[in-house]
Amino acid sequence: MEPLPSGANFVRAKWLWEIGLHIAGDPKEPYTGNRDVCISVGSGSSEHYRPWLRMSSGSSILAHAVAHGELEMAIVNPSAMLTQAHRGTGLFAKPLPVRIIATHATGAPEIFWYVRADSPIKSMKDLAGKTVAYSRPGSTTHTVAVIVERKLNPPPKLVSTGGVPATRTQVMSGQIDAGWSTPPFILDLVRKGEARIAFRGAEVQEVQDQTIRVSIAGTENVKERRDALGRFMKAYWRAHNWMYDKPEESAAAYAKFAEIDLADAKMTREFSPREMFSVDRLRGVDQVMQQAVEGKFIDKPLTDAQLKELVQFVYHPEKKS
Repeated sequence: MEPLPSGANFVRAKWLWEIGLHIAGDPKEPYTGNRDVCISVGSGSSEHYRPWLRMSSGSSILAHAVAHGELEMAIVNPSAMLTQAHRGTGLFAKPLPVRIIATHATGAPEIFWYVRADSPIKSMKDLAGKTVAYSRPGSTTHTVAVIVERKLNPPPKLVSTGGVPATRTQVMSGQIDAGWSTPPFILDLVRKGEARIAFRGAEVQEVQDQTIRVSIAGTENVKERRDALGRFMKAYWRAHNWMYDKPEESAAAYAKFAEIDLADAKMTREFSPREMFSVDRLRGVDQVMQQAVEGKFIDKPLTDAQLKELVQFVYHPEKKS
């Protein structure tokens, strides 16, 4: 790993708890803050700290924050970016000046839906007619939930529940039947026998060959800082490879960082096989756009010229840099 530049500082925002969850969980609210967690990379310290790159992960609604300069990067589900944001439909009132600069994951094996331990629900088929959570419209959980909805009869009622903490509260209090999560969250409840995993995203074959998360940046930011964004993605990819090359070391580091049990840290990586990740391969584009047409977000797929304009990768691992 390359050493950090002198004076570098990383600031990790805390989870938004009850004070912010009612905002993050309401899909009608134009919320564009650090819905889950925001990472700020900059120099200096304390009052002299100067952020250079602010990045967040969450719903595609974060595209607004990227377009308005509130974030330099965001990791989002590509379906809205490939369709709605570029066209100015669905979640977006007008086209946004954003570009896809990297991919992250293909398929959704790390997402799972869980129920309380006393629930009669044992598998995906048992969700017919039940209330099933997803985070927000345009998210990966929403994409998977819609596919599940179409598979079952009677279809489940899909409920936007916001982030993991809010969803956990609603599941454990009996407000909804099945909640969504990703490791390491909820694994503590599963380990203690208070909750049970009903099904995993890996069971939904329709998304297994589809890119489900991408990094986006503002159009002007890509033009003016392309080299720097590429260096950031290079550092990200090196860290990613270290995590899989050194499984014991990386699991211990993650457990300490996240303040979780070591077993949960190891299981987190097991939910996400190495082969699902890349930074410059966008897969299942036709499928994503067809889903958008079926969902009436757009009337027709993007053209090849529009896709070329939208997708501008800033780093290619196989090329020397």
